[in-house]
Amino acid sequence: MKTFWTIFACCVLLDSTSLAYAQSVPPAISYQGKLTYSTGALVPDSKYQVEFAIYDSDTGGSKVWVSSPTTVYTSNGLFTTQLDDLSPRSLRT
Repeated sequence: MKTFWTIFACCVLLDSTSLAYAQSVPPAISYQGKLTYSTGALVPDSKYQVEFAIYDSDTGGSKVWVSSPTTVYTSNGLFTTQLDDLSPRSLRT
């Protein structure tokens, strides 16, 4: 019976620590995209100055968040960046 309570206590302890990690909100979103010309052709490998925005609607919406200008480096048109400062205060609604 003592073994049962020991295992039970360990399970409760492990479960409670996982809840603490599950509730944290990441301060940034990792974003990967493909940069092309309006014709659909990939841009040459280089660095590009871009700005990201989040809107409240698919079409005709208002901006609720805008990034500061960010430099991305492309490889075969692909780039990866971090969208920072996504705190609730920065996401105006």
